[in-house]
Amino acid sequence: MSGTSRQRIGNRVKRATVRRDGDHYVQLTDIGVSDTGDPFLLKSIGDNYYIAQKVDNSLFIYDLVRINGNIVYQYGLPCADEDRKFVAQGLIDSFAVDSPGGNKCTVSSLEKLARLFRAIAAERSQPQGMYGIDP
Repeated sequence: MSGTSRQRIGNRVKRATVRRDGDHYVQLTDIGVSDTGDPFLLKSIGDNYYIAQKVDNSLFIYDLVRINGNIVYQYGLPCADEDRKFVAQGLIDSFAVDSPGGNKCTVSSLEKLARLFRAIAAERSQPQGMYGIDP
């Protein structure tokens, strides 16, 4: 996957370019500033779903991405209080309130993370982000 993507946020469109760089992808903002990019990895979990991983201040951040034609849907785990129910379902190993950085959800395996994200996508029909891929 490479090319220019557009994200619709309300009435405005946020543009970014995604390019392949070795073993990962890099998202560059298209706002006319020098940008080193935001590197991330994609791991296919089947049925056009991918787990995206990026590093942010020594923490791993994960999102679920579904690619349907030229549309990319992004589903995240905000780790909000309503997400505690996933602990009882065995999809989140631990849920902790971490004052300076918000809540912290821990998942012990890729398989469990894939199940968690699929449950979130099934429950929350509205994705967190939606991107169009320019041809």
